Amino acid sequence: MGHAYLDWLETQADRELARQRAQVDTAKLLATLAVGVAATLVATALQVGRAASAWDKVAVGMLGGAFGAVILVVLADRISQVNHLNVVSQSVIEGWSQTQLATKLQALTIAAVDSNEAPVRAVRRLAVIQVLISAASAGAAIVSLV
Repeated sequence: MGHAYLDWLETQADRELARQRAQVDTAKLLATLAVGVAATLVATALQVGRAASAWDKVAVGMLGGAFGAVILVVLADRISQVNHLNVVSQSVIEGWSQTQLATKLQALTIAAVDSNEAPVRAVRRLAVIQVLISAASAGAAIVSLV
């Protein structure tokens, strides 16, 4: 393979790693925001009513589920990246050439991108579930207010 192709491939892998990290960070931010909005509506519903209605209890229960789902979204973040310092240390110990070092780094970067697809998909799915639970909790709180 040509040197230019390998450079392009490594650059593409770096861009893909950045895209994966951005997707996971965005999902975590969205999940956190959704539970915050739902918590605000549930708290308002609890303060406005005289006695807790069935809708209030449903909203609180769902809010607890939404909070638990946020924790799952955060814990599902298992994005892997190449530990460059370990690879460079290994290359010094084993006496690799610059070409061997570059090849190893490229291979590990590409492997990291490939291994990250499943965790990114899991985070996205959990974030969708979490937003739906938060929306249901907020909906129950709104019904309670009406």
